[in-house]
Amino acid sequence: MSKRNKDKANLLDADNQKTHYWINPKKRRKSNLIGNLWNKIDVSQTHHNTPFIKLFQGKETDKEVENRYELFNRIWNHQLFKIQTILDNENTELFGKLLQYIDAPFDYGKNDTHIAINNVHKIPIGFLLLGSNTANNIRIIQEFNKFVQMHEQKHIKLINLNSKNCANIKSTLREVVKQVLSKKSEENEENDSSDSSEDEESEDEDMDYDGRINYDFDIVEDWCLKQFGREKGNLKNTSSRLIIILQDTDSISTQVLNQLIKLIHSYSNKLPIKLIMGLSSSNVTNWINNNLSNELRILINGFKFNSIDTKLLGFKLIDEAFLNYENDETNPLILNYKLSSIIFNRFKNSNNSIDNLISQFKLSYMIYFYQLPLSVLIDEDFKPNSRYIEALRKLPSFKKHMEKLVFKYNEQKKLLERQKEFEDFNLDIKKRIDPEEAETLKTEITKLLKSNDTVRDLFDDTRAFFKRYRLSVLNLMNIIFKIQEYNEKPNKEKFEIYKLIINNQVKSSVFLKELLVSLKKNLSDFIRFAKSDVLTEEVNGVKDTQLINLRKSLKENTSTDTVLSCISKYIQSEEIIYKLDDNLFNEIFSLDGGSFVNLGFNFEENYENLMINLIRPKLRSILELGLNDSNSYLQNELISEADTNGSKVPAMICQLFKVYKDAPVSINIYDFYCAFKQSLPRELIISELIKNNKGDEYKSIIEECQLENELIWDKIIYAWFLQSCFELINLGLLKEKAKNDYLEKSIWINL
Repeated sequence: MSKRNKDKANLLDADNQKTHYWINPKKRRKSNLIGNLWNKIDVSQTHHNTPFIKLFQGKETDKEVENRYELFNRIWNHQLFKIQTILDNENTELFGKLLQYIDAPFDYGKNDTHIAINNVHKIPIGFLLLGSNTANNIRIIQEFNKFVQMHEQKHIKLINLNSKNCANIKSTLREVVKQVLSKKSEENEENDSSDSSEDEESEDEDMDYDGRINYDFDIVEDWCLKQFGREKGNLKNTSSRLIIILQDTDSISTQVLNQLIKLIHSYSNKLPIKLIMGLSSSNVTNWINNNLSNELRILINGFKFNSIDTKLLGFKLIDEAFLNYENDETNPLILNYKLSSIIFNRFKNSNNSIDNLISQFKLSYMIYFYQLPLSVLIDEDFKPNSRYIEALRKLPSFKKHMEKLVFKYNEQKKLLERQKEFEDFNLDIKKRIDPEEAETLKTEITKLLKSNDTVRDLFDDTRAFFKRYRLSVLNLMNIIFKIQEYNEKPNKEKFEIYKLIINNQVKSSVFLKELLVSLKKNLSDFIRFAKSDVLTEEVNGVKDTQLINLRKSLKENTSTDTVLSCISKYIQSEEIIYKLDDNLFNEIFSLDGGSFVNLGFNFEENYENLMINLIRPKLRSILELGLNDSNSYLQNELISEADTNGSKVPAMICQLFKVYKDAPVSINIYDFYCAFKQSLPRELIISELIKNNKGDEYKSIIEECQLENELIWDKIIYAWFLQSCFELINLGLLKEKAKNDYLEKSIWINL
């Protein structure tokens, strides 16, 4: 045997002895997983070219689906525009100060603040105090990058660094050099951040390093000299600025940070360079003492910049999105109590992520329009047909409304019978009941059940009522928010007050009594507020009669007791103070975050709905429910039978999980295998294998199984068993014990 063939044979023998192999998948995924799943959806569902599916058991027309999708886009884009406007304007003052800091001249040798001990110059560093949420901090810095680009500050070169590319000083300098030489904008860099390392290497090869290593900082110096040449200037009179921004300074190694500052300081008398550090700490002095060396502290000239409080910004977004006086087709929906509680508690008690808050808004709108066919009814121009009227009759609020009418009719009928008995005995009746009232009520009930026009008119009346209800709630919310300013206790947010009002938790509450007590000393100021433009009597023809009556009763010369009585009567008015869920057709005019099967009773802090479970899923329960009943995934009605082959055999991991549930904490592998084998329906599996086997590759194996060949059958089951065990281990439901013949159930703590 030749040496070459011998080496090849040895290599094959070595491969045969391996217990496992490494497979390196391609870093760039060529196929889109979501796109592939979407393509499996039945073609009949996608004629309308929208991501929405046909509801009403598929009876919804393409035009109706398109109307629903268009309505979602119109309303959400309007909300998103308001949110984005606030985000763009909130940091304008901060960005202006940062721009002034960047454009400020250096004046080395003239200004004493820039001179350190022994005539060593100081390097200017801006300390940008951000919040504790990293996502918010990065968003603010990205907005600052856009702010600089929008103002066409071409003389400013921004270098953005984060903890990912600052593992050591070499990688840090390499990233600085790369961004200096790169002609891409920061926005393009963000969009391309998901590119593979191969693309980065090819891009690195395209850079002109002039024969030098790619982390040589002299390359940056040469680039600046070229800039000076174009401007025909020098370091003292140049307007060019090289700004290095550290996005998450707290996450960068202290050693790397000190090395970077020291190196930049050594070049700062040659280059127009400044630093901006994004800090999560609120105390700059303590941070400097804990992270910078004594040598560096005397070499920096610090400037402090405070960003806006993220918590205040979040509640401002909520107020602008849902608690404003817009009462038209651009903002027809209000939040119900449950969704309000979830959003409020999550934002208040979490790290105040603005991006997460916006995602909750959008997801709530998406769920509402995606799963509710009646959502198109909020469009006043939409004319509902009989299908929509029938759906209105099936709403829980309509059923409750009909129950009240029937109960009222039965009560009147009983009173009429009693009245007739009194008349037969010639007894006096203090209050007579007109028989026509009962007949009118009976006719109304009959029409609501049979006449579509009657239900349509009732819905139009309810729409107008909801507009009045919303206006009254917002006015009451602003009044309570103003009164609590007179109280010494910490104030509640508007959103929290709104939540209390729509759940009828204000009337006869301790909170309200305290407010009325504090109001006595500030009546004149409150009267001026009540008559100001902060409160609105009318919006698009919708009037708040309760507020109008309150304003008429409030006069400067009115006694204190009378004013307090009027205010108390207004706040506790039954036309305002009742639960939102008690309103007719509240399911259509309010966002609830989607229905979700919730097992057991939850306190307000643990409320569940579809929106919050999509954003913050409970992994353990989701895995267990999916493994226990795989039909929701493998036999989903959106997936055509052609793609699932109509298999009646459950996935093997699901079958093993059912055995796993009844197993003890410590599981003997052989017993586990035997129980798994006995749980499998052999005849059904073999018939499915025959049905789905389209080639001749496994024909002989299937034939052996049909002939009751136990060895072949055991091998197949054992292969499925090993694969399923491996998958359960990867899911964290099983783990291997020190003894090879035992497995142990994993317990997830606090998940």
